Amino acid sequence: MIFKTDDIKYLYHYTKLETALEKIIPSKKLRLSNFTDTNDPRESKTWYFEMDNGINIPSMYDNKKGMWWQHLTKCLKHPCRILSFSLDSPPIESIDLYQGDHRPRMWAQYADNHRGICFVFNREKLINTAKTIFADKGKLFYGKVDYDIRNDALRPDELTINPEYFIKQEYEKLIDIMLSDNHYRSYLFRKHIDWKSENEYRIIFRGNNPETYEYLPIEGSLVKITLGVDFPKVYIPLIESFCKKMKIAYDKVVWYNGVPYSDPEIFCNKD
Repeated sequence: MIFKTDDIKYLYHYTKLETALEKIIPSKKLRLSNFTDTNDPRESKTWYFEMDNGINIPSMYDNKKGMWWQHLTKCLKHPCRILSFSLDSPPIESIDLYQGDHRPRMWAQYADNHRGICFVFNREKLINTAKTIFADKGKLFYGKVDYDIRNDALRPDELTINPEYFIKQEYEKLIDIMLSDNHYRSYLFRKHIDWKSENEYRIIFRGNNPETYEYLPIEGSLVKITLGVDFPKVYIPLIESFCKKMKIAYDKVVWYNGVPYSDPEIFCNKD
């Protein structure tokens, strides 16, 4: 099953130097992370719901609500695997400053404080690969993240649960409703507005085995590698060799008078 919402051309994946050199480049794959391992407490912590007041609950279940919320949160989130990307932003004064691989805070936070790598993908091709790998194994979701200034990130109807699902232990039926076309974005693609500068795009896969890792091949969708401004020069021959084999381009970020640009002296084109 596939849920989509986007019309973006490129996706930018920032990563640490060690991860890029020891895992992504040798395997030509991205590993999807556990949804609950993100650095956002909204995604890693338990959600607390409300019971539908129109349905009577036997008193014997009154003290089980906390356990229900924890179990529902685990059933919903634990099987989810996620890949996060950044996007280009509309230019204001400098085009380079709003290019998806020229984001200073992303380099600092996710790419080894400017020592790491940003992998640039053709969105359509990467999504097509994800469909091929995941669509028949579970639920595949992808699209831009919404950023909400409200404290109530979930609508009242998204926080109100029919208790009969808990009493009958029909958790998967309930989750099917929560992740339906009308609701999945609220649970998986909404973040606090303070994260807005990341301009995030996500690929999320919810499979049948919550204990396994999932991997997404990058060959055919990777179009460029961008090196951070402090990327160690000793590894550049490795990058050149990899890009030549993959028939893709690479470049390096440089800073000039406080603004990031692509280094014209190191640019290597696939042609």
